[in-house]
Amino acid sequence: MKKIIPFLFVFFLSFVKISKAQTADSIVNHLLAINENSYIGLPLDSIIAHLPSGYTEMKILDLRNTARSLCIKYPNKVWIELHVRQFIHINPFSANKFWDLNAFKLEKLYKTTIYKNNNCYRNCDLREPQ
Repeated sequence: MKKIIPFLFVFFLSFVKISKAQTADSIVNHLLAINENSYIGLPLDSIIAHLPSGYTEMKILDLRNTARSLCIKYPNKVWIELHVRQFIHINPFSANKFWDLNAFKLEKLYKTTIYKNNNCYRNCDLREPQ
């Protein structure tokens, strides 16, 4: 009996890890399957080319009039945020919150966050303060 308990514990932990990696939403699963590390430091266009098609909106998110990330929204309240830290192609500050989207896509990826219904699936502990 004592040998079975550690086995069950390990089995349970492996099930929990699998359940976090797979969801009932195919778009979330597709986003989670993308190897974020392959795109860190590359232009946002490089990862955008590998995202699922069918997005409903693409917009630049800001914090106090300073561009921070590109948000790509999908149906069923799924979205991915492509975060940028160093800006070369645009001035991130805009009092009227107007940025050139094509130039923003040339900025380099810092990290991604993936959400569905306000539940975070990647880089959740690194969420930007609002």
